Amino acid sequence: MSAESEMLLAVMPRPRTAPLIDGRVTVDRVRFTDALPSRERHPRIKDKTLAGGEMSTSGLVRAHAARASLVALPVFLKRGFSHPHVVTREDAPFTTPSDLVGRRVGIDSWDSSIMVWLRGMFTDAYGLDESALRWVLAEDPPPNTSVINWEPLPEHDSVVVDPGWTGQELIDGVQRPLRASERRLLALLVSGDLDAVLCTTIPQGPGLRCLFGDRLEQAEADWHRSTGVYPINHTLAVQAETLADRPKLADDLIGAFRAARRKAGDPTPTLARETAIAGADPFAYTYGAQERNALERFIAYHVAQGLIDRPFDPDELFTVPHTPTTTA
Repeated sequence: MSAESEMLLAVMPRPRTAPLIDGRVTVDRVRFTDALPSRERHPRIKDKTLAGGEMSTSGLVRAHAARASLVALPVFLKRGFSHPHVVTREDAPFTTPSDLVGRRVGIDSWDSSIMVWLRGMFTDAYGLDESALRWVLAEDPPPNTSVINWEPLPEHDSVVVDPGWTGQELIDGVQRPLRASERRLLALLVSGDLDAVLCTTIPQGPGLRCLFGDRLEQAEADWHRSTGVYPINHTLAVQAETLADRPKLADDLIGAFRAARRKAGDPTPTLARETAIAGADPFAYTYGAQERNALERFIAYHVAQGLIDRPFDPDELFTVPHTPTTTA
């Protein structure tokens, strides 16, 4: 990239990124966009047609394991406990993951960050490995299909009920559209063909409830108390070559995202509650002991779940390789 050219970074729309999109916070020769959906944004970051942007942290971990030239910045744009993403029928008797042993559980995206966290949490907190559940998968099968019980989501089914479910990102107080595959899984859930669904977006609406019910806050607090982890789901990543060309860019971007965070206004009730559990502002955009602990466990989950071959030090994600500058 020429030293004079403008770079494009893509993020998701949320109050904490809005000041970067509307120009209240700026970075020299950087343009921000929130117009690219995740399934377009992630491939374009990986194939270098974007200088960088908001990535699934699982995607970043897998990209690093595959030796991609991406560098993480300690701007963790999406965080939150994964427990609310487990839903069951409103009248179901289930109240804990342990109740799902041998049950049919739908999952939309096997390798998304939230799904990796959930399966790891099921193992750590409830003693359930992946083979304990009967998985119904909306996407490609996982790498460890020989050790799990799974079946694909039927391509055609007679269940078309959708009473107006909505997707929520409670931490930021914004709605997110549910994927078509998530709606199909939820329809199978309320019809009784599934017993629970793990969703990347928190679904709300008729016939649905969180598996943990009124024990949700206690379950989240117990998990944090036992692990010290407050999950990291999305991380800002930039091409290594771009950072090599512009040595001050990393600090400029971190400063800009912190400034945008300050302009975002009062936290939502969910963010205030989860901050109280975590004991610190999860969006201070720092890489300290708590964040390192979370990423270390997250990387270990990837190994245990067959998503990468071997563990690595999480510090490697934030290291700019010593490569020659590409500036003309």
